[in-house]
Amino acid sequence: MLCIRFHLASWAISVILLLLSSPPVCYAINRPSSHVTEINPNYRGNFNRPITLGDLEKDRYISRPTDGDDSSLVSFQNSNQQYSTASSSPQSITSIIQEFFANLHRLSPTLHYGTLVTLGLFCAWQIPALSQILQNHFICSRANVLYRKRFHAIFLSTVSHASFHHVAMNLYGWVTFGTSVTRVLQRNRLDLRFFVLGAAIVSSAAFLALSKHGGCIGLSGVTLALLAFDARVSPSRQLGMVIGFIPIRMAAEHLLIVISLMSVLGVVSQGRAPGPNVAHATHLGGILFGTVYYEMMRRGWLTVHRPALFRLNTWRSKMPF
Repeated sequence: MLCIRFHLASWAISVILLLLSSPPVCYAINRPSSHVTEINPNYRGNFNRPITLGDLEKDRYISRPTDGDDSSLVSFQNSNQQYSTASSSPQSITSIIQEFFANLHRLSPTLHYGTLVTLGLFCAWQIPALSQILQNHFICSRANVLYRKRFHAIFLSTVSHASFHHVAMNLYGWVTFGTSVTRVLQRNRLDLRFFVLGAAIVSSAAFLALSKHGGCIGLSGVTLALLAFDARVSPSRQLGMVIGFIPIRMAAEHLLIVISLMSVLGVVSQGRAPGPNVAHATHLGGILFGTVYYEMMRRGWLTVHRPALFRLNTWRSKMPF
């Protein structure tokens, strides 16, 4: 028994000595719970010390400003100054107005000069000393046109407005529908000048024929001619109007029908029932002109078989507007 214990002890001592004398061996255990570190073969540093900022800067992974180098601070200040300038200094009203009229002139000189003349005459109506001159030459009435032979009042009355509400509403429609109609006419090589002149003549003539008393001023006849033309081009376009204090939005074709019915009823009932001072005959004449002009263009009477008067480049070099 003692012999067996002696042999076992000597065998264990031999195994321990053998393990101590052999070189170390690394074993990779492929188990999910083990933590195995993969060594980067391209790393040239020392594995026995942690990585410092100096190592990263040396390898050009990061860069720190040196003493006295405040370029990053200056860059931040400049960007902050630009942001504060852009946020605290909006575009001035003067520049907005200048940009608006510049864009309007590039699109259509007729819209541009028509807007300026309308605003200038509105200011003139606010001067009492000019009231008599304006009444004699800038109001379309039977007394001025038919009896006193002041035929120029047919055209001058369309850009004449005495109240702010009147000029604001008409100029809004003038610019809105005029911009849309101008693009359509330009695609068909037609000029907006002749459209405006024709609408002014027809709407004023309708007033003179259907209204025995009073006079009319304003762009409403021309504006409704533009609306009628635009509604025929884009009948499903959504447009809005205000009746009293109630805003209404509907398709352009339906809105044109509503305004036409209102104009017809206004012409029929004029002088019979009290109502607002609205030149319904002028509105009706403008609507008829815009509708007929569209039909003439659609049928090719102004495009394929158009007379020289309606061509886009006719007299362009001779007329400033």
